[in-house]
Amino acid sequence: MKLNVTKDILEAMINYGDNSPELEVCGALVGKSDESSYTCTEFIPLTNRSNKNKAVHYIPDQNEFFDVLKRTSHFDSNSNLDLVGIFHTHPHHAPIPSETDILGAGYAGIYVIYSPKLKEIKSYYYDGQENTRFFSPSNILTINRGQTHDA
Repeated sequence: MKLNVTKDILEAMINYGDNSPELEVCGALVGKSDESSYTCTEFIPLTNRSNKNKAVHYIPDQNEFFDVLKRTSHFDSNSNLDLVGIFHTHPHHAPIPSETDILGAGYAGIYVIYSPKLKEIKSYYYDGQENTRFFSPSNILTINRGQTHDA
């Protein structure tokens, strides 16, 4: 599975993460999906409302997240947008899914993790299978004026 994203959107995610080097931040990736890839056309920052240690935990603001979902085919059958992924940071650790990330995954799709400390971004695909709870690495391909490059 791969994530297609413009360089500008990828930079927006990285900048959002870099602006919070101590606490986890999160966001939604909106665009289109098919059987072999996800294409992000918009990154929407979300407020981290976790009551736990925000240096290692995030929970997207429910109202903000619901507003995102209302714009997608998850709620509006006339929408040409899908929720294609979730972005969050690991401020002090490598961008590898934690046990909390894996157990908290709520839908099939792309999960992007960025480490402001290590300046490293990675994406993973979760197939939505509750019984296996497996995140497989996915490629991030940047699209810029019709050209594709590995991120």
